[in-house]
Amino acid sequence: MKRRASALAALAAFHLAGGRANGDGAGRELAALVPALEALDGDLATFATDGDEAQVTTLVAAPPDAVAALLRDPAAYRQAVPALARTDVIARRPRSDGDADLLVEWELEIPLFNLAGRLWVIPGAGEVTLDLFQGNFAPGRLVFTWAPAGPGRAVAALSARINNQAGGWLLRQLVARSRFAGAAVNAAAAFVALRGLAAVAEHPRDSEARRPHAAPAPVALAAIDGRALGERLVAAPSPSPRALGLVRRAPSGRLSLAAVAARGHLPGAATRARLETPEVWHAFPGWKRVERLPPSEGAGGGVVDVEVRDNIPFVDFDARWRLTPSPVPRALVIDGDARGAVLGWDVVEASPPRLPATAIVLSMNPRVEKLGYVPRKFVAAEPLLEQALALALAYVDALSVVESQSLQ
Repeated sequence: MKRRASALAALAAFHLAGGRANGDGAGRELAALVPALEALDGDLATFATDGDEAQVTTLVAAPPDAVAALLRDPAAYRQAVPALARTDVIARRPRSDGDADLLVEWELEIPLFNLAGRLWVIPGAGEVTLDLFQGNFAPGRLVFTWAPAGPGRAVAALSARINNQAGGWLLRQLVARSRFAGAAVNAAAAFVALRGLAAVAEHPRDSEARRPHAAPAPVALAAIDGRALGERLVAAPSPSPRALGLVRRAPSGRLSLAAVAARGHLPGAATRARLETPEVWHAFPGWKRVERLPPSEGAGGGVVDVEVRDNIPFVDFDARWRLTPSPVPRALVIDGDARGAVLGWDVVEASPPRLPATAIVLSMNPRVEKLGYVPRKFVAAEPLLEQALALALAYVDALSVVESQSLQ
């Protein structure tokens, strides 16, 4: 896993640095991501070309030593993720280098049920590995790495690969809906853990700093622009990541937008023509019915109203959307519990032409906290899930559309 995580970081660094070699070592790989994180103004997710592994990278307004100290202290995990009811160190395993691995019993309290297990905390040079070997999510591994990012600042990454089939009944039901759900869950889990630890490092004396107190709010369609993320993906030398994700946070700490850029193989014009129609939404898992409605009075030329009905237990995607197909496809929920939710597509073509021919970028703010009983309970218990679940949805939906017949 360590070698795999390093390879994922190297791939992301090589891609985001515009195809420039960055030298050896996780520190150099992470340092190469800093300009991209600053330019994209968000937290990055890199999805492996094969398998379900995902990595999230973020900037932390705290020195690397502070980040390292938190990652080596299981008690700090409960500060970062308050849903962790226990992180008890029950044994130590001395190592030849004078350090020690820590055996930890953990328990996670989430709405509807609890999860528990055992893991080893394995410190290393510039990294800490959590080896989940028993209980829920086992076998699995979380690998944290960090590096300096300027005075008083660090860049930190978390590469996650957990066993979703050992995550309880509800998680198994959700993962069964899509072959892309495993990677989406890994990305969501990595985002919550990493941003939670970043908040503790940035505000060590303020236990409430990690919880946004402003209410979630819709964003304007004009705020959607996924081209910069798509340009990063098409600029990548082969083999490029399967997809790149981006989470942008509002000044309040709430979600602004989540976006995912996936590799496409059709020319840009053909891709845009398909994305301009609501029928492409049939590929979204759980969207059982997508039906065009008669034009609304005053809606304007070319605007399409669409009724959506879902078939996912405990989640509510039922809504009336208004789609504006051109000049770029943008859609807004105008009726339903998720009123104000937005989504939009951007298409970026490789220049000169090569594979992947295009990057298809799906940006969204799905109003996760409005999507039914379970999402509402989850976000109330862990506000970072507003952002993490939006990233997961964007990944599953974007990859499902790319794989569907509509873009073959």
